[in-house]
Amino acid sequence: MEPPAPCGKDRGAGESRWQWTTAAPPSPILAGNNVGEFSVKRIGDRYCMSYFDVTDYSICTRTASRPDTVWSAPKPQIVGDNRLPASHWGKPQVPNLYGGYIHPGSASPRTT
Repeated sequence: MEPPAPCGKDRGAGESRWQWTTAAPPSPILAGNNVGEFSVKRIGDRYCMSYFDVTDYSICTRTASRPDTVWSAPKPQIVGDNRLPASHWGKPQVPNLYGGYIHPGSASPRTT
């Protein structure tokens, strides 16, 4: 059995859409094997990713203009221990983290 084809932008037949293809190389978005339960949603004009960071023991978010570009640095939102490291100080603490999913009804903030 062959592995699944990488996801990429297929511009064949005059179309511009995202789909599984072997015509484009894979686009790595995360390095290592220390994330779990991630979700991605387009909110406004940005792609937002939320996931559980096993090493940092936090729920982190990242953003990007497109899913195949470089994502922003991780931003811890909720942590398992808000005392260490220093990036956790003042963050909401939940002792048993799980998930990190983006709610389907999430929307960008309204501007006036």
